[in-house]
Amino acid sequence: MQRVRDRTEYRRQQVRRWREAIHSFDFAAGNFADTVVYAELRPYLDEEFRRGLESGTGFVAPARGRGSSATKHTVLDAITEREREWHLI
Repeated sequence: MQRVRDRTEYRRQQVRRWREAIHSFDFAAGNFADTVVYAELRPYLDEEFRRGLESGTGFVAPARGRGSSATKHTVLDAITEREREWHLI
């Protein structure tokens, strides 16, 4: 039972760290694909999105009402999916 609690706490901390890093990253000026956080999140991102981000040719249209950085929101959506999958929310 302790192992399950430890794993759950580790995952909560990981999600918290990911979100903090994403919120502080300047998506307009930097290349998110060059970050450690991206490397950690990469397996959880949509393959087509990953290819576009890594090649620099991808285009993600911003959704209305979600802010100016569609990349940021796509990554945040992937984190939310992990939280659901891991039963953290």
